[in-house]
Amino acid sequence: MKAIRLAVLALLAACTNVTPITMPNGRTGYSISCPPMEGGTMCIQKAGELCPSGYQIAGSGGTYYSSYSENRGFATATAFNRPQLFVECR
Repeated sequence: MKAIRLAVLALLAACTNVTPITMPNGRTGYSISCPPMEGGTMCIQKAGELCPSGYQIAGSGGTYYSSYSENRGFATATAFNRPQLFVECR
């Protein structure tokens, strides 16, 4: 069971996207997007990895995705929010 849990966590970690950005003060920061099902915890962990001396959260939010489809009289609707964190290393 523990091996399955570790495999799932490794798979989710691969879904974390990091993009270097220029902050309003001209310094380099990061935009970190995480899997929607984990609630943003992995964004915080990734920020710690990117900024071992600490970081300041410059903003947060998310991207909302939705879809709708019909097939043979059945409708399916899906919606989720992908957490996003903006950080600047210290």
